[in-house]
Amino acid sequence: MIHFHKKTTFTRLIALLLALSTLLLMTGCASDDNGNDTNNNAGQDTSGTNPSAWVDSNIIGNVNANTPADVKKDFALASNKEWIVSLDGKRSDKIADMSKIVLNKKKALLSDPSVTGKTADEIRKYADLASDWDMRNAQGVNPIKPYLDNIDKIASKEELYAYFCDTKKNPMGLAPIIMDGSRGSKENLAQNITTLKHLGFTLIDPNHPTTDYYFNIAQESAMERKEIIDGKTQYLFKRLGYSDGDINRLLTDTYGIEKKFIVALNENWNNTNQAENKYVFDKKTVLDAAGHYPLESYLKNRGHEKSEKISLDIEYLKKLDGICSGNLGAIKSMLKVQTALTCGDYLDKETHDAFTNLEKSRTKEDKPITDDEETKANKLLFDQYIGKTALNAGLNQIYVDRYTDPAAYEKLMTMTNRLVKAYRDNIFTGSTWLSDEGKKASIDKIDALKVHVIYPDNNVLDYSNLNIRKKSEGGTFLDAYMAVAYQNDYLKGKIAAMPYDRGFWNPLDNSLSTTTTNSVYNLETNGIYIFAGFLEDPMFRTDMTDEEMYAGIGTTVGHEISHGFDKNGAEYNKEGIKQKWMPDVDQMAFNDRVDKVAAYFSSLKPYANCGLYNGNNVNAEATADMGGMRACLTVAKEDPNFNYKAYFEHYGSAWGCQHTKETEEWLFSHDPHPLAFYRVNVTLQQFDEFNNTFDIKAGDGMYLEPEKRIAIW
Repeated sequence: MIHFHKKTTFTRLIALLLALSTLLLMTGCASDDNGNDTNNNAGQDTSGTNPSAWVDSNIIGNVNANTPADVKKDFALASNKEWIVSLDGKRSDKIADMSKIVLNKKKALLSDPSVTGKTADEIRKYADLASDWDMRNAQGVNPIKPYLDNIDKIASKEELYAYFCDTKKNPMGLAPIIMDGSRGSKENLAQNITTLKHLGFTLIDPNHPTTDYYFNIAQESAMERKEIIDGKTQYLFKRLGYSDGDINRLLTDTYGIEKKFIVALNENWNNTNQAENKYVFDKKTVLDAAGHYPLESYLKNRGHEKSEKISLDIEYLKKLDGICSGNLGAIKSMLKVQTALTCGDYLDKETHDAFTNLEKSRTKEDKPITDDEETKANKLLFDQYIGKTALNAGLNQIYVDRYTDPAAYEKLMTMTNRLVKAYRDNIFTGSTWLSDEGKKASIDKIDALKVHVIYPDNNVLDYSNLNIRKKSEGGTFLDAYMAVAYQNDYLKGKIAAMPYDRGFWNPLDNSLSTTTTNSVYNLETNGIYIFAGFLEDPMFRTDMTDEEMYAGIGTTVGHEISHGFDKNGAEYNKEGIKQKWMPDVDQMAFNDRVDKVAAYFSSLKPYANCGLYNGNNVNAEATADMGGMRACLTVAKEDPNFNYKAYFEHYGSAWGCQHTKETEEWLFSHDPHPLAFYRVNVTLQQFDEFNNTFDIKAGDGMYLEPEKRIAIW
């Protein structure tokens, strides 16, 4: 069917520019030929309907006891003025402060003698070794030597293959093809598939994943990445006594052999191809393709011997034995460099600091660090040292057992189910722009949504075979990290042996760690997750009123649900499989509305001399903010006694923050979320319920004419 209203990219661009021009005129953000503000009131609290007249109340010093604050002019300012003044110029962020509370609770668990058991014992031993900087500094770089010696001793391809599979000498499982995890099958949704991937390559920047760096090193970003890898390698191996020539050989060998592995890969080198069933094979087919390469032993030794279906680049696998046969020295160099790069952070403070400084970008603006020393130490221990290992799941289990209330679970489940129903029965069903087909598809997807609250599926956790050596037993922090690295693969093997269940909350998935201060929607499970780490004031308290709860955690959960139906959500179907499900006509209608959101934000200037907002950077999150607000207001209509004033006031105050100008500038340029005071003001001005509650009318700073409103849902 031909849709004559479907726009070309050029037509949509013209429409976006016209919308932007209109909004610039509407908001009065004019500038002279040099780009300077001609509105002398930019960033000041003045009357009228100009959103640029809102004070950037996030910046320390912009608000004091004499600053006028009127809910009709600037709701974010009025909601937070008293709190801001009470800070007396100190930095604070109510959401970020929640995460500090969670970190302190974790720290308290480690010193609580009533917390007992094998899991707690292993976590304590690991944390003690991680935190004993005197011991780590005394040991220096010596703990890595045995692991490098094991690589040096490899004298043949057979010994190389034995090393790949040896969980003692090679606990991280370094090899040309490694464990990734597991996922469900597209054909049989109950079947678990073990996924394998390439080792990863040193020049691949996780924030810019491209193999182009190996073929065009002259790019500035490629050169910067190479400087980081060269610098870390040179630093650590010099401390180990290697000569400059030996280090250069290690690096030359590593880049050369990695390039050979890259050439052997399918063009979809980053494994996104594994979402397709054409890359899924039964075990016999895979092992036949491996030839002499020891994949069977590797799988068995890392706990995946029961895997019957395997997803991988099988053509890459077929080439591995040939590459390994003629490049023993280069592969050994690669293994040593990879070991050094991974383990440097687990040695002494000198190495840790050197690696940290080398990672600082010379081409990108780093986010200002505002944490105090205690918070920095807690983040290093709990977010990195524990948080990126299999022990994180065990600590999370202890955390929820100690700090969460079963009554909170029931309350949050009820709330989330009501928000889901609001999307289904009101927002989608009552949409004025979704087609009938689009409404049905959206309802089908939200009916399949999995709701997860607080508790991962911890029954799979088993640390009985983990025995970390304490300091008194000759243990090192690096040895402890290595032992836990193997533990991760072991537990992944247990999960891979189970039938696949999209509703399974994998406790090993650290992107879904329940002690994260957040709630999330996951595309690949079509699931909403409310984390225990988000159950802190102002987002949640067990004694909250319904108004406070919906204004806090409720709007956040509604926000996350909406991500299942945005541009990215349209790429994954109701089963979490990457497959478009939204009709093209509805996707185009959605995109047109998102363009208006981007244009609106592109007209805003939070503070003087800052330039215009990049609306395309924040439109997705701004759209979700408005969607979450709409869902909660829909639920509110079911309660005739709902206190809208208390609801909006709590929402406004929940996003209170005080940053330095430097931090605000970074957030303005980099954060995909709108600045906090915009998350309050722009979101609220879209809704009649807000205007009616505070008697906001044309001419008030918070008023936005209905025809200019940008809320999509």
